[in-house]
Amino acid sequence: MNIQPNLYTGSQWNQASNSMIIPGSSNKKPLNKTKENYHQEFYYSRFMKLTSIFINEGHKLDSHISEDGLLTILDSLGKEMFDREIAEHLFEKIPFEEDSHASDERYFVLKDFIETYIKAEYLLILQEQEIKAELSEIYQQIETIKTEYKTTLQDSELSNQTNCLQIDVIEAVCDEDLYEAEIGSSFNVVLIIDGYKYETEEITIETTNFNPIFNRSFHLRLKNPDEKLQILLRDQSRYVNDPSYSDLKCTISLGNYKDQVSHVTWLEMYNFMGEPTRFKVNLVIQWQPSKIAHYEEKLDELGVLEEKARNEKEFVEESLKVLGRIYDYNSSIFRNGDFSKPMRHEIDAK
Repeated sequence: MNIQPNLYTGSQWNQASNSMIIPGSSNKKPLNKTKENYHQEFYYSRFMKLTSIFINEGHKLDSHISEDGLLTILDSLGKEMFDREIAEHLFEKIPFEEDSHASDERYFVLKDFIETYIKAEYLLILQEQEIKAELSEIYQQIETIKTEYKTTLQDSELSNQTNCLQIDVIEAVCDEDLYEAEIGSSFNVVLIIDGYKYETEEITIETTNFNPIFNRSFHLRLKNPDEKLQILLRDQSRYVNDPSYSDLKCTISLGNYKDQVSHVTWLEMYNFMGEPTRFKVNLVIQWQPSKIAHYEEKLDELGVLEEKARNEKEFVEESLKVLGRIYDYNSSIFRNGDFSKPMRHEIDAK
């Protein structure tokens, strides 16, 4: 399982700490009464359950338990191996003491572990609620745009507008067999049209085979369908550091692409002297009705957001499932194990 790095860190963790009403602490802040009651009920129900599990097995809240001991207990309580990445994120948030007789072993106060466990679960529940609200909003936007999109398709005047040009920058290659690309260098493609400049992201070259993949789409609104388009292939390292550097370039007339057919085009690039090189850039060019392009682009963007939110939701639900296994505890499961740290006077006696 991949753990998001911000799940148990930063302001959300502090928010959870401040929202909980922890016995003996002074972190209580003014809250809406309903929220305060919920926070109290959430904390006390979890706290009583977890403390009863450990106390029934002879552990005191102020006892010290080793990291390995806690892992063994968690494995036993859940009846399967507790997720080690989640456990590590939990342990990172707990103050610990190093055993002088085993410097590589960490020991935690049981009460600190319980409170951290509760806060982690609380944060996940908050995150789950936020993701569900986000998904609901995304679904609503998708349905709205689909309705508008369908209406536009049925309007012949709107659907036949051709003032939007879609340009997909796919990749660049070098046809020279002996050419070896400089590993670590980075390239991008720059489009210049009607006084505006559009750039792809920089792609780092990882092998001597020159083939940066850009896969970047641009939707350009143009008044004149016969505009000239200039394409630059730019070596970013040389562009920044070499004053004498010149981009490889070529220029095409967009009037050749007005038929609204998707044109897959390989463009030969020229040096500063106007001489052809072995470098080529692959573009896909197509005129589209402006509103159609707008709605399709929005639906693509919302699709990406939906997939991201769904993945986050799946992760949070799985994490809550992992943390929830401890509440299905059977008191006889780990009765034979004693993972408490020996009292200090017992260590000294040895």
